[in-house]
Amino acid sequence: MKLKMKLLKVLSMITLTLGITAGAMADLLVIVHPENNSKIDAKWVKNLYLGKTSEFKDGTDAVPLLLAEDDDLTLVFLKEIVKQKPVQFKRLWSKSLFTGKGSPPQAVANEAEMMSLVMNNPSMVGFIHQDNYTNDVRAVIRVKMAK
Repeated sequence: MKLKMKLLKVLSMITLTLGITAGAMADLLVIVHPENNSKIDAKWVKNLYLGKTSEFKDGTDAVPLLLAEDDDLTLVFLKEIVKQKPVQFKRLWSKSLFTGKGSPPQAVANEAEMMSLVMNNPSMVGFIHQDNYTNDVRAVIRVKMAK
């Protein structure tokens, strides 16, 4: 009986710990340069990352940025905004590169690099955790992270 109680306590602690960790996850923000006043919605961002557009609505160039394909934030971004699984996304860009019809989003090493590129270049579009947001960029879309 004592063993059963100890096991229940351990399982409760694990469940509580996992719940706190999952609950602490910040929302995803799609970001642009702070002076970029273009009206940007999820459909436009999806089209940018799928290579269907390469310009903001005002006609200026738009350059998408992407974290590593196995990054948790990238997985959420691809699922919620681009509406593709990583394998589909990779296949699309492999085909586009092979046929010469486009270049994939520019790879960045981490969110700090993404923030730096976006805050210093009005053409860049990226995404970050809400916890990393500063007024050096403009958030245009928020995606609630699953808890």
